[in-house]
Amino acid sequence: MTKFTEWLDSEMKARGIKDRADLVRRAKSKNLQLSDQVLSNIYAGRRKPGKNVLSGIAAGLGAKVVDVYRAAGIIEDEKPLTGFQKRILDLIGDNISKEDQKTLYEIVKAYIKGIKKK
Repeated sequence: MTKFTEWLDSEMKARGIKDRADLVRRAKSKNLQLSDQVLSNIYAGRRKPGKNVLSGIAAGLGAKVVDVYRAAGIIEDEKPLTGFQKRILDLIGDNISKEDQKTLYEIVKAYIKGIKKK
């Protein structure tokens, strides 16, 4: 088993998907192509999942495509926030309007641009 197939088994279990055939049925019900043969080849290490297969897996799981791509190693994990970044986000909170978010973004962008000129 690969790291991806271990992740997939864990996700299927957590989401109440009983087996690969169930995953395939769920993907097909959303008009996405996925087959038990393709999954068998992935589990056996004879094939790496492509983008269409990963999209089918995401649909079958009811998961975000980006999470499946990340698990498959197609895209990298997000970098963890630094202590400074966490403090800034905590300071801002979720109570800032969209307009104020844009304003704050422009202020920070101008500030960073000014620092780089020094």
